[in-house]
Amino acid sequence: RYGGSSAWLTNLVSSSSSRVLTQISGHLSSTIVVAAVIAVAFQAASVGSLPEPLGAAVRACALPSLPHEAVGSIIALLLAFRTGQAYDRFWEGRQLWDGVYSATRA
Repeated sequence: RYGGSSAWLTNLVSSSSSRVLTQISGHLSSTIVVAAVIAVAFQAASVGSLPEPLGAAVRACALPSLPHEAVGSIIALLLAFRTGQAYDRFWEGRQLWDGVYSATRA
């Protein structure tokens, strides 16, 4: 349906007509704008371009990285475990199907 990796340019150009993208474009745009404003504010505060009270307020909004790292590690382990379970179920089904196929050929 998508033409594989050789048709990436066609898929990229046609992504503007995606129904999903048109439905989420408002939320996506606002999220990108908010993220850009926050990134610029933190960069300006770290360089010292902002007045000191505003720079101190921006730096005070910084979150510690430990919770994000811990949650990311937990999610990675959970995802790896779930992927392994799914592959095991797939392989078991494949073996059962092979047995059915072999029994019907005999």
